[in-house]
Amino acid sequence: MTVRPRWLEVVGLAYILGVLLLALKGIVMPWFGSMPSPESGASELALLGWTGAVVLLLVGWRGDLAVRQWQLVAAVAAWCATPALSMVMHGSLQDSRFWSVAFASVGVAAAGAVLSAQTVRRLMYGLGWFFGWGSVLAGVSELVWGRPGVLVVDGDRFAQWLSRLGLDVEQVTSLNGLMGGRIFVGMTCAVLLVYVVRTMTGHATPAWMWVMPLGLVLAAAWSFARVGWSAIALGLLAALLPWERIRAGWLAATLLVVALAPLALLLTVGSGWIPDGTTRWRFDLWDKYLGDPGMLGPFGIGPQNPPDWIRGHAHQQFLESQATGGWLATAGLVAFLILGALAARAAASLDNRAAIAVLFAAVAIFQSDVITFAPTFLSLNNASVLVVVVVLSSARVVVPARRSEGVAVA
Repeated sequence: MTVRPRWLEVVGLAYILGVLLLALKGIVMPWFGSMPSPESGASELALLGWTGAVVLLLVGWRGDLAVRQWQLVAAVAAWCATPALSMVMHGSLQDSRFWSVAFASVGVAAAGAVLSAQTVRRLMYGLGWFFGWGSVLAGVSELVWGRPGVLVVDGDRFAQWLSRLGLDVEQVTSLNGLMGGRIFVGMTCAVLLVYVVRTMTGHATPAWMWVMPLGLVLAAAWSFARVGWSAIALGLLAALLPWERIRAGWLAATLLVVALAPLALLLTVGSGWIPDGTTRWRFDLWDKYLGDPGMLGPFGIGPQNPPDWIRGHAHQQFLESQATGGWLATAGLVAFLILGALAARAAASLDNRAAIAVLFAAVAIFQSDVITFAPTFLSLNNASVLVVVVVLSSARVVVPARRSEGVAVA
């Protein structure tokens, strides 16, 4: 057996931090009056793509991954890399970013696979402090001093929400935080929160550490991102069930059913019963996607041909994968959830079902949004990076043939 060197884990961690740093760079630059250009963003993504290819080669050489980890890497490749292939098959080579994202996504999966559970835990704790309290403090700073520019004044919708709670306000500002958009704040904080809560309740944790998830709660609440709230609720509630005592097939099936439930509702009941609002336009958008005959093709309609450019993407992960990558991307997403369920269940006794909580948070996001790359994005979604890292790292746990033997780490 190949012995995995310590330096490879350092390389994997550095690459993941580099991917997250690229997203942060695009947020911080405008604070100092410098707007990132599409050209610079494309070159930086290209650098991440080439570096991701190098990371993949190093992991293949010295990574000593478990079989399930390689299967998950292949699933991520099918899910996240095939939009680039679809773009070529549709005769469009205008956006090279999709090739960069393809290699970067696979690189993230390979890097996550070589991280130990302890390293992932430290990474998530550190990011929890940074993205949670960092976003909240940036918002407070803007309220007090007018900088750095992380708050957005929204319309009447959020004021109406607060009025139902007895809070009468004329103007509501939502938090974009350190993630470039309130929806991204909700997604990222949700994935971090469900992980750290499950991990902290499964280990002896100093009382002061609970200040960290409080920052994530405040950031997610201030973002007014319902997708984040639903992901937090589903991730924490679903992880209360003893999934390690339930057949893995039930866990995988539950994840798929939850992710596809809104589409099933649209196909069976329609959208006429939904009042006007963001839920209604999502259902109408899905109708527009499903009405495109190209959606049934093996390569979908391509990543550069969304039926609604204003929305930018399908706002439903399964629809988006089928639209941008076709059958192979959808198969990769299904495989990722099934293999991820097997891996998370095997690791449940070691991580206190933290990976299971992350998977349920992910499928809650999949119901009404996407975590994969879209033409209007400038970098990889932080939430997608964190989900892939947690699942790939948990897949190191191997369940022996006899349950009495416990579990082992590859």
